[in-house]
Amino acid sequence: MTEARPDDQVVTYPGKLADICLGGCFVSTVSPLPTGTAVTVLFHPPEFAPQSFALTNGNGVPAQNGNGLSGLRPGTAAIITSIIGRTVTSVPGNGMGIEFTAVDNESSARLKALIHLLENGAASATPADVRHAL
Repeated sequence: MTEARPDDQVVTYPGKLADICLGGCFVSTVSPLPTGTAVTVLFHPPEFAPQSFALTNGNGVPAQNGNGLSGLRPGTAAIITSIIGRTVTSVPGNGMGIEFTAVDNESSARLKALIHLLENGAASATPADVRHAL
């Protein structure tokens, strides 16, 4: 799942990640934000059956180690990374294109790992695969 949060709001707009690259993404949603909206995009980990994995340090505290997805531990819905961007397309009933405008080193590493997982079949990945995604 992916969410877009406008910079001037606390409400998030959920959607499904339809496409992603290092420069941006397309989020499918019936109510996209208007073109030009500054947003923070929140990426949640893909679901792994029978459990999901959250980015924590093992004590339920979000990992801050900058090692991509290597901090994944069994847990509940968490955020893999969040990236600042702006909407560049908005198609009501379809979704929104978001250009990433500020990606730090830690977010870049996690974004690359997320793309790797999605390209290589996240549904069949094991926790060990996730740890070695980089």
